Amino acid sequence: MAYGLGIHSDLELPELTRGPAPPDIVVRRGSIPGQPGGRASSHTLLHTADDEASLYWPDVGTFVLRHGKEITFDPPSDASSSLIRLYLLGPVLGLLLHQRGLFVLHASAVALEAGVVAFLGHSGRGKSTTAAMLHARGGAVVADDAVALDLAAPGGPAALPGFPQLKLWPDAVTALGENPEDLPRIHPTEPKRARTANSVTTTPQPLRRLYVLTEAESLGLEPLRGHAAVFEVLQHSFVAPALEQLGSSRFLAECTRLAAMVPVLRLRRPRCLAGLEQLAALVEADAAGRSDLGPPTEPG
Repeated sequence: MAYGLGIHSDLELPELTRGPAPPDIVVRRGSIPGQPGGRASSHTLLHTADDEASLYWPDVGTFVLRHGKEITFDPPSDASSSLIRLYLLGPVLGLLLHQRGLFVLHASAVALEAGVVAFLGHSGRGKSTTAAMLHARGGAVVADDAVALDLAAPGGPAALPGFPQLKLWPDAVTALGENPEDLPRIHPTEPKRARTANSVTTTPQPLRRLYVLTEAESLGLEPLRGHAAVFEVLQHSFVAPALEQLGSSRFLAECTRLAAMVPVLRLRRPRCLAGLEQLAALVEADAAGRSDLGPPTEPG
């Protein structure tokens, strides 16, 4: 299971939580005609619409997604199961969740006492690392990489529970007091480690904050308003690269709605991992309404 959905798969998916559930999503291996030729081809979004999409990676093959319910994958004969799972449980599942009407952010999220906080940012900015530190301090992991939101949930946007894994760089594992060599790699050629979370959410939880991680000389928070907040939500959504094919009007309206309902803040932090405890404490205080941010900064 993941995101409250039963996933029945031809390919074993050890990352997911096992349990009796109806087949909301079926994943099967099958022949897909018309694949791009040659390993020299780059990642290609072959086609996408609201109810069908196809994705291709040279070393992983083609995935076809239909109606938010079916995933067919056709990998090269030498593709490893770990590599297939890496893409299947990341961008492929993220796009399928969009097909099911959920709003999906490329983010990491943790449930605190005040509610769920999610971290946005470009690759390497520390989304998973920040979530892992909050988890170490007692927070429950909601999701890593793909955070799915139900914008129509009673009481405001709710984050759906993903699966209990965080993907961390070796130096982040060390900063958290663990030995990277004790954790499996997410793939033999990738340095990131897979860390199983021992405290996770099992039901949808209200989303209270969106933090955009930005490198800076000192730690601080800056509330974002209006177009600045909407822009950050938009650029860190899972389907932003496919907007031309999907059509942007409905999606832009959802971005605007989310930014109006949930505070969006820029979280400035030094790159040094030594300040993780202080960073986590600032987030906990802000989510609980205890931090003094000063006057909000208006977008330019």
